[in-house]
Amino acid sequence: MYEEHTMLRRAATECMSNLVVQEEVTKHFTGDNDRVKLVVLLCGEED
Repeated sequence: MYEEHTMLRRAATECMSNLVVQEEVTKHFTGDNDRVKLVVLLCGEED
């Protein structure tokens, strides 16, 4: 998700969207960090 390549960013964001239903992944993203903000921003980007 941190790559400059648009298609890689899209694929990584989609992957994380699929994985976030797992409790362990959810804990990783809801910790004391800005990961959720990054995912929300990437989901709102225009194609």
